[in-house]
Amino acid sequence: MIWFTADWHFFHDKILDFHPKRRELFGNDMKEVTEKMIQKWNSRIDKHDTVYILGDFAFGMTDEKRKLFQRLNGNKVLILGNHDKVSDNHRCFFNHITQIKNMKFKKTVFPSLPKDIEVIMCHFPMFSWEHIEKGSIMLHGHCHGSVDLQNSAELPDHIRIDVGIDSSFANYDFVSIDKLANFIKNYIKDGETITTNDVEEKK
Repeated sequence: MIWFTADWHFFHDKILDFHPKRRELFGNDMKEVTEKMIQKWNSRIDKHDTVYILGDFAFGMTDEKRKLFQRLNGNKVLILGNHDKVSDNHRCFFNHITQIKNMKFKKTVFPSLPKDIEVIMCHFPMFSWEHIEKGSIMLHGHCHGSVDLQNSAELPDHIRIDVGIDSSFANYDFVSIDKLANFIKNYIKDGETITTNDVEEKK
């Protein structure tokens, strides 16, 4: 399975003040928070899955990060965010590290897709991106759900989605390729634009 996510902020205690719902889900003590986040990750991600992490993945000291990376399931592709500091010693834990990622997903490989799609991934939302005129899709993080209404306003002309864990689309979960496919197929319903809040992941 292919998954998209962003803005986990492992080891970042200040994020609990900025986004109180994290306290409800993961607790108040950072050790407890980290353990619950790891459990959340591994309950969703299989060791053979691929996870595109669109930035702001982890704070912390070198030893903390190393232990964390070793415990998390999945083949991890990191699109760097403004808070990501990855030393040379940590690069071995990622399949790829980059500032921006352009991927094409084929319907023949992912049958839930309505067609072949091109996805542009960056930590930061873009006003315009490569092949936007051909229907490419922009996935981003960084905004913690604060631009969800702006993103929805762009539909149906352009699709730009915040896949950060605390966005309305992700809702403290990962975004699967199937959920993305479901959104693409249904973002025009009865001739009216629907928002990311209206789309439920297929079970």
